[in-house]
Amino acid sequence: MRKLLFSPAFSFREAALLFVEALVIMLLWAQCITFVVELANGAQVAKHSMYYYAPYSLFVPPIALQLVFEEAFRLVPLASVVWIVGRFARLRPYGDRIIGTASAVTAVAFGLMHLPNGLPLAIVLCCQTVLGFALNVIYLRTGGMHGRIVRAFWFAYAMHLSYDILLAVIEKTFT
Repeated sequence: MRKLLFSPAFSFREAALLFVEALVIMLLWAQCITFVVELANGAQVAKHSMYYYAPYSLFVPPIALQLVFEEAFRLVPLASVVWIVGRFARLRPYGDRIIGTASAVTAVAFGLMHLPNGLPLAIVLCCQTVLGFALNVIYLRTGGMHGRIVRAFWFAYAMHLSYDILLAVIEKTFT
């Protein structure tokens, strides 16, 4: 588990490969959840149901700015915990557990930010929490754990934007 969360991507190439792997896994996860919900309901899920209605979308209309807001909401607490653990020597022995817990908590907060759009809350929360955790892993491994927070933020942002765009294209193509 430690290697999955904390081993750094040393080069840009390693980070790019991690990016592609995580993007494919996230898309497969979303499609699997959609398939399961369609089987359970016996009907096709409404368009953009794995998407969401975000309450702040009334205030921040463009999708690119919404994602910056989401990433900041999720990553500022996570980056703060990483910084605190790195700063205080007596927390370092427990650092992996503290950062892993913070990653899980911010992933749940990310899931709670995505209100269901005609689907049960548990399904949306489960799907979005897993995706939030994957985005946290991208952040931590591309530099968040190792002092390269700007690079890590942009990798997580690019991952989120790519995921949303590809998910919209897949939904438009196959529905």
